[in-house]
Amino acid sequence: QALFVRIVVSVVVGTIIYLVGTSLASSATAYAVSMVHLGKATTIAESYSQVRPIFFKILRLLFVIVMFTIGPLFLCYALFLGLALAIPMLSKSAEPQVGMMLAVAGGALLGLAGLAGSLVWMIYALCRYALAVPACTLEQLPARISMVRSRFLTYGAKWGILGIVFLTGLLSVVLTYTLQMPALLASKAIMVTARTHLTMAATVWIYIADFLGGAVSGPITTIALVLVYYDQRVRKEAFDLQLMMDAAGRQQPPMPSTAAAPNAG
Repeated sequence: QALFVRIVVSVVVGTIIYLVGTSLASSATAYAVSMVHLGKATTIAESYSQVRPIFFKILRLLFVIVMFTIGPLFLCYALFLGLALAIPMLSKSAEPQVGMMLAVAGGALLGLAGLAGSLVWMIYALCRYALAVPACTLEQLPARISMVRSRFLTYGAKWGILGIVFLTGLLSVVLTYTLQMPALLASKAIMVTARTHLTMAATVWIYIADFLGGAVSGPITTIALVLVYYDQRVRKEAFDLQLMMDAAGRQQPPMPSTAAAPNAG
């Protein structure tokens, strides 16, 4: 029970830290990429200062997306946990009821089906709401409207977004494993398992390598998604023509007023 409480607390704390860091980094990166895409100069400090007023809105948006995406997976985990607690209780019974055993077996099959469906839904929802943060940051939209906006922009582009997420995830795994390799070789192992004995220095380096791998691949994912966001706006809304018309309107000199012209008669 104490182990379960520690696991729950660590998961909750880790999720909060992840959401806070991701909210700041992804929103600021989206703003910086948009400035570069529009031909404007910006700095890191300016990017973070621009997204600071909408930090809690981005945080709420990411929390909703995470819960909406992996919520079914948590439900399947709760089902398996309930089954794991029920099986020892049934095994202690002198005459286990056949109906209960069948119910447990049916629950296990239902859980496996739900697990497969949850994984498919997680991938689909991740691609469906991948452009919500750029939409919220760059268009100053509320969290719920940003999710609706992302559904519209990602329509017909989910396979491309899935490819981006897969490739950047693969980059993160390869880079992290490469950075961890010195500590693994020093511990006479090729991967970390329950039997791997790591020194304190090796353990610290494993965590540092994991952080560096995510720190490199994370911004690449955000940059690629912001570019997809602009590409979809160009395809569906002729956003490039809007920019050209706005620029032409700003550069056009004001028309002379005819109200004060002298009467030629």
